[in-house]
Amino acid sequence: MTSLAQRLDALVQSSGLSARGLSLKAGLSGGYLGTALSRMRGRGEAPTSRLGADQLAALASAGGASFDWLAFGNGNPPAGPGANARRFESIAAALAALAESPPGVDPVRWSERHAHAVAAVNNLRALVL
Repeated sequence: MTSLAQRLDALVQSSGLSARGLSLKAGLSGGYLGTALSRMRGRGEAPTSRLGADQLAALASAGGASFDWLAFGNGNPPAGPGANARRFESIAAALAALAESPPGVDPVRWSERHAHAVAAVNNLRALVL
C-alpha cells in the first residue's frame, strides 16, 4: 500500500496543478499542502493535528479523487487530466452536433441529439462543480 504522502503526490500530479494550486482549489491556504507534504516526508507520515479528515476530503474533491482512496488507499487513484480532456472533447462534439441539426424535420432524431447534449452538459457541470 502507498503512503499518504505518495497518494497526495499522485493527486497533485494527476490534477495538473501545483501543490499550491490544489490547496487553493480545495479552499485551503496556498502553502497548506506543501507544508503538510514536507512534514510527512520528514517524519514518514502526517501529524494528525495538521492534516484532518476535512482537509483530506477537500483535497480529494479538488483533485478528482475519492476520499477513501486518498485517506486509506482503497479503490482507484484519480484518472488524471487526460481523462477530463477526453470528456470535454465528447461534450464539445455533442453540443456541435446539436447545433447543426435544427428541430423540425425529424423530431425523433433531434430529440435523441438533444438528450445527448443535455447529458454532455450535465457531465461538464459535474467536472466543474
